[in-house]
Amino acid sequence: MISQHEFTALSWLHGKLGLDSEDINLYYLIGNLREGKYGLYYNCYEIDGRPIWQPKGELKVVQKAISQKLLPMFPRHRSCFGFSGGNCRQVAEKHLGFKSVLMFDLRYAFSQVSHLQVFNSLWGYPEPRLSFYAARLVADLCTVGKIERVESSQYDSFTSSGGILPQGTATSPRLFDLCMSPFDDFLSRWAQENNLIYNRYADNLFFSSREGEISDRLRASLLGRVGKRYQFHKVRQIHHGEMCRMLGLNLRTDSVANTREFKRGFRGALYHLEYALVRQLDHQKAWAIASGYAGFAIHSQLPVSLWQKFQELKQQIHFPSKEW
Repeated sequence: MISQHEFTALSWLHGKLGLDSEDINLYYLIGNLREGKYGLYYNCYEIDGRPIWQPKGELKVVQKAISQKLLPMFPRHRSCFGFSGGNCRQVAEKHLGFKSVLMFDLRYAFSQVSHLQVFNSLWGYPEPRLSFYAARLVADLCTVGKIERVESSQYDSFTSSGGILPQGTATSPRLFDLCMSPFDDFLSRWAQENNLIYNRYADNLFFSSREGEISDRLRASLLGRVGKRYQFHKVRQIHHGEMCRMLGLNLRTDSVANTREFKRGFRGALYHLEYALVRQLDHQKAWAIASGYAGFAIHSQLPVSLWQKFQELKQQIHFPSKEW
């Protein structure tokens, strides 16, 4: 039995997502998720030891609608690129003219974002913001895992199913960016105070200095601050040109572009993906590699046929038919 407040939020969310023409019962769907019945709505498998949660049925339709109609309401942070907009070229161009770059990745980034962080980000965002009850519903629809209890003196306390952002859903990338926004603010201020610049591309963090190197003192200070919140790995201090090559880019006088090697690699990844799909083989790893290349591609500089092929294969994977 749900409260009147939650019923109102449920009705609002149903209309906001444009589900009126779909035979979807959000009340039933959320109830099953809160009871931990994830097997009804996810295909679960592993790629290189990392759990992947591929939504199916009603949940896939609902998450797609959340990704397209609800989450774009929230602006991306000015230092954030990748998941919510912006590409690797724009990141690299932000760092043009800087000599030294300290870069590292967040380890298993999505799984470090909790259900409670998702809820707080949706409810506590200055503008726009969701109601307490709508934020709860969206967090339940977009997370998997353990049971958490949220206490509130102003609103009803609740126990909801959640835990972490799953890898493999349409909603996790944007929700990750939204939850990282306060930390992006913190890192941007810290960088400015220390004469550095900061940007994040997906789960890759970049700090650049006009000096030859970022000092050991600053490096230790930064990693200590990040380590209090998130696990990280692959810490490297490199020059800007090397950063560009790692992103599959060539450094020009005043701009960057994808390398020939990158384009060849992307074309090869698409070939292997298409081969797996045509022969109905397991395509998950091939898709992960191809989509990884796509994330670092500068669309305007790729051959039109290459990007069209990626879009066609993506359509086959995510929307093989109009049925659930």
